[in-house]
Amino acid sequence: MAINLDRKSPGIIGILFGAFFSVVLGALLAVLHLMAQPVEVLTAEPNERVEGVKYFIKGAPGGEKGRVWQAKFSRITDGSGEVKLSENELNTWAGDSFEEVKLSEEEKASTLLIIAGTPNFRLIGSALQIGTENQLVFFGSEAPLILQATGAFAREGQRWKFVPTEAYLGGLPLHRAPLLMALAAKRFGPTAALPEEVEKLLTQATQIAIADDELVVRMP
Repeated sequence: MAINLDRKSPGIIGILFGAFFSVVLGALLAVLHLMAQPVEVLTAEPNERVEGVKYFIKGAPGGEKGRVWQAKFSRITDGSGEVKLSENELNTWAGDSFEEVKLSEEEKASTLLIIAGTPNFRLIGSALQIGTENQLVFFGSEAPLILQATGAFAREGQRWKFVPTEAYLGGLPLHRAPLLMALAAKRFGPTAALPEEVEKLLTQATQIAIADDELVVRMP
């Protein structure tokens, strides 16, 4: 006996939904793959770069040489003249100003989040690189996740703002996807009130520029 199965062909909505889902899933997998690509962290430019390898070259470390940042930041707070900051001073300030976030093993096992690391500053010609060595915590598992952006400061309304021309999250080029760039800026941006000296710098400086391997700030 023959059985006639009346199978309905998928409608146009179903076809479009399936195609859209496939594109979104493919894009998500591509993003995750690029984010997961390992980044080689170095303290100096390699003698020869390897094609296909993503590097994060850190700026000069902080230390006693950079302790003069306190006197220079006081001048910013006082609003007096021109202040020049080196990589050492910027990185010493960052090390003194940002506390490391620590989670217990129990907390790590029950959460999914990105723990942002201490900012690292590197001056490259007329540009500033800001990077953080972060940790991706995935319900007990951990993986390094490097965020780095290179750009300069620009006046936007009543404030100065760091404007990246190139940014990477792992191996993912954020600057090629404005939406991802905005999400990363929101996630890794300051979550609390900025220190007084930084707030004053961003709102009252007449110029913020990079020249001769220094961050130059001119106050009124």
